[in-house]
Amino acid sequence: KNSNGNPEAIIERNININWPDNSQVTVKENSTRECIAGAETYNWLDNVYLITGSRTLTNKNGKTRTATILSPLKKDMTCKFVESGTIKFENNYSIILDYGDGTCDDIAVATINGKDYEIQLKKNWR
Repeated sequence: KNSNGNPEAIIERNININWPDNSQVTVKENSTRECIAGAETYNWLDNVYLITGSRTLTNKNGKTRTATILSPLKKDMTCKFVESGTIKFENNYSIILDYGDGTCDDIAVATINGKDYEIQLKKNWR
């Protein structure tokens, strides 16, 4: 349990993937998942999580992409989508993805170069 009295998982990953041509892909992640509701039951569908942290991927050509959670992502297990929070994606440019106000819907807003674009999220269950 964390200082809020909630169960949490701290994830630290440092993964190297080696290709046959001796090039390498690396993934580094440091994130925290805090269960803010539902942990006291055996029904995982009533769980609600807050997720913070970042992930960096460096591809085999040396290009780096990062994703940093700017405000905690809220994920209620009864909803297919993240309900609120923001992530900043950086590559050659940056995109801020805002999941909204906590409503369970498939709409997010992507901000690119100061301009907002409403996007529809898709959940694949393959």
